[in-house]
Amino acid sequence: MVEYIRQQALAEKSFAKRKDFPEIAFRDNGMPQLNVLHEGPIDYGKLFERSSWGSIYSALGGAQEESAQIESRHEFKALQSFFRENYWSKFLASQVGEEDDFSIRMFEIEVRLFIADLIDMYVSRHGYNEIDTAELRKIFEPKHRAYSLDHVPVAIWVPFLFLPCDFDQCSLDEAISLKKIPDELQLSRSSTKSTAAAVHDKVLESASHALVLENYTVKNIKNGDMWESASQPTAFPLDTIDTLIGLLRVASGIQTGYAQLLIEPVDTVTKYGGIGRQVIGTSVRKYPNYFENYYWDENSFKKLSYAEASHVRDLWHSFSALSESNKNRVALALRRLNQSYLRESQEDSILDLTMAFEVLLVPNETQELTYKLSMRLAGLLGKYDKTLSVKTVFSQMKQIYKHRSNVIHGNIGQVSKSREIKVDESTSVPTVDLAIKYLRKAVDILIQSPELLNASLIDTEILLNHQNPGQP
Repeated sequence: MVEYIRQQALAEKSFAKRKDFPEIAFRDNGMPQLNVLHEGPIDYGKLFERSSWGSIYSALGGAQEESAQIESRHEFKALQSFFRENYWSKFLASQVGEEDDFSIRMFEIEVRLFIADLIDMYVSRHGYNEIDTAELRKIFEPKHRAYSLDHVPVAIWVPFLFLPCDFDQCSLDEAISLKKIPDELQLSRSSTKSTAAAVHDKVLESASHALVLENYTVKNIKNGDMWESASQPTAFPLDTIDTLIGLLRVASGIQTGYAQLLIEPVDTVTKYGGIGRQVIGTSVRKYPNYFENYYWDENSFKKLSYAEASHVRDLWHSFSALSESNKNRVALALRRLNQSYLRESQEDSILDLTMAFEVLLVPNETQELTYKLSMRLAGLLGKYDKTLSVKTVFSQMKQIYKHRSNVIHGNIGQVSKSREIKVDESTSVPTVDLAIKYLRKAVDILIQSPELLNASLIDTEILLNHQNPGQP
């Protein structure tokens, strides 16, 4: 079949080129820009396809002359027999359930597409003058694994938006890391979207690095299982992903989010498509809405340093060692922190943030929450962060809760006044920003000093050894 391509080339026959093929460029601010070319590289597999997928059903009735030539070759018949013997049920049981003319033609199309993809991969990489059997086997095995494995090993990629890093890779544990996204994966992810979540193209493409989780598998019992799983956000380890992005926010405070959930089959190729590496998945809206207001045109974005990424690693290790009950409390606080970054209104954000404080500092308490919480937070931050004044934290936390009260009780006139807190004679900061700052610090301390998640110990071990912050 490679010889057939060589003959076509010698006869100066034109080859079909790939349509809507992506290319990558980079903006001045460092973010990738994924454009679509009208024509891409040659698609050698087109010589062996009966038709495009869009017209498969109309092609089931008869064979074109070229198709008949291919199907009469002994290589095609041998591969067809191999697939029928080993994978007939995988391809057809979920679709028809019995052998009929339609089933047989669909099966032949599957075999044809396998051959088309295999030859396309080989010729694109090695040319068509001679066949290197060893190289052909290297290409065949990953294609074969897509059919032979009932569970395919995958790596999960979660591109983090507008998050440039000063490193290519930082491991968080043996199976989790922050990595620069290779150009081939950038190209592959460019068309991975879901109609269920409206995501702006310019936002989706603006990710240079990703969270990568390895040692996962995806069911591959029936044809199409991988795509079905990858299209469902709930199939992904969302709790782990959201905990890690929460810890990243704790460690850095950087504005980020994600718009895709992707899987990359490991040593397995389902569809070549002219790109060396392949991801499949879905799109989601897990980023602030203002990202869609031309945020991609910003001159620069704050970089995540290797030191900050290393701190994420330390926090993750400490979080993983927590007791189950403490882990649940911290995870809930991180979830509220994440939501506060994504809310459209500051009023909604302040409710998320104060709920997170309460989970951490006044669990199972109903009396004098504002005073107890403000006192414990002031004592905690005053002990572990010497740049902060205990009295200042205590006072500002009470103002944060005053803003919360105004929001809850609908005091519209007061909400506008409490939306900012004066931090010195000439400077005021948004109340939400101050609450985020204090929550990040509290989570950072408590994860690494988990005994203080028993909030009463803050009273006995810290506050009793210091002047009451509520007193002058």
